[in-house]
Amino acid sequence: MTKPTKLKIIQGTARKGRLLPDEFEPEAVNTLDSRLIEHEYEKQEFELITTELAKVGILATIDISLIEAYCIEAAKYRVAIEMLRKQGVILVGRMGNYINPWHMVSERSFDRMFKIGQSLGLTPTARTKISTKPQAKKKLDNLLDGTGT
Repeated sequence: MTKPTKLKIIQGTARKGRLLPDEFEPEAVNTLDSRLIEHEYEKQEFELITTELAKVGILATIDISLIEAYCIEAAKYRVAIEMLRKQGVILVGRMGNYINPWHMVSERSFDRMFKIGQSLGLTPTARTKISTKPQAKKKLDNLLDGTGT
């Protein structure tokens, strides 16, 4: 998969001959209006994520579906953990002990959150590849206008 030019510059791997001069770069915004967020946990996560992405200038309207999916999975994970704390991981049934179904919900939701979070820069590893310094923007602008400094 080809890396975005902005990411190449931030990581210091950009080479003038490999840059796409007409690469699509969505406009950064300061806020987003959610379309699917309803549950209080989803709302809390949406506010947190959009605020942080806006601070570093990478919140874009085009990412709304990914952000909403992340928030919905985060809410499911939180509910599942609460239920596991109330009910326990191992339940007793007529046929013997079994694993609480909320355990599977928590694992799946966390896995989905992690995958989506990587693409949005929300994991510790993903954040190491993103610079929030204005210098990265200056380097990008200079490379694209031909000055290269």
